[in-house]
Amino acid sequence: MRAYLVLAALFGVRRQAIAQWRCRQIPMGRRAAVNDVLATVQLLERKLKKGHLPLLAATPVEALGGATLLQSLAADSARTRAAYEPAVDVAVSA
Repeated sequence: MRAYLVLAALFGVRRQAIAQWRCRQIPMGRRAAVNDVLATVQLLERKLKKGHLPLLAATPVEALGGATLLQSLAADSARTRAAYEPAVDVAVSA
């Protein structure tokens, strides 16, 4: 239930809308943002120690203009994903 509330706040919808997205389909206009959020979270889950993602999500990040991960994802999920991928993905060469 808490995850629905976080996602609802992230996408500016009610939690019932998130539940409907799971049962039906994600609206076409939201799919790119949902994919960006999912890819960012999956990348961070792979790279961070277990349990550190919630701490990171609530911590202001200078590279994101002082926004938290959640605030940045809500404002511009594609930009946030682009900021995190090279920073934590060891497959990307410097």
